[in-house]
Amino acid sequence: MRDYSKISPSVWQSARFSNLESDEVKLLHLYLMTSAHQTSAGCYQLPDGYACSDLGWEPERYKRALEQLVSAELIHFDADASVVMVTRWFRHNSPMSESHLLGVERILERIPSQFIREAAQEALKESWESVQAQKAIAAQRKQKPPLGAPNGSGVGFPEKLNTTYLGGKR
Repeated sequence: MRDYSKISPSVWQSARFSNLESDEVKLLHLYLMTSAHQTSAGCYQLPDGYACSDLGWEPERYKRALEQLVSAELIHFDADASVVMVTRWFRHNSPMSESHLLGVERILERIPSQFIREAAQEALKESWESVQAQKAIAAQRKQKPPLGAPNGSGVGFPEKLNTTYLGGKR
């Protein structure tokens, strides 16, 4: 069981979420993102009975709400394997390190639905590539002083360095 999950406040501005038929369906979506069954991979096996017990719902009510989440593309669901995947999970829960990435990959290897396993692996790959690109950009920024910065490097606006304090004049 996870100790916490990130849920972006932007969920409330999401058209896919806002256009859901009822608060009941919105509740199910939030439940699927935060339940004790959730993993750091955003997908997991969830038998209908577990969800119904957790929510206090009848199976028909659960299945109706689940179908609406699938139609809204907020989740993928494999009924044969009882596996749920929260779509776009890795946009808000991307791996933070290589060891975290390896842990998520291990979880995905055990997902009994090939369709969901492959969809999650592709989403994970895209997320990790994005994380690495952002890290590369941040590293590049650290190596170059910003143009125009009065840092004594001679780059920028030298006249700004000729102040009473920075230019050493008294």
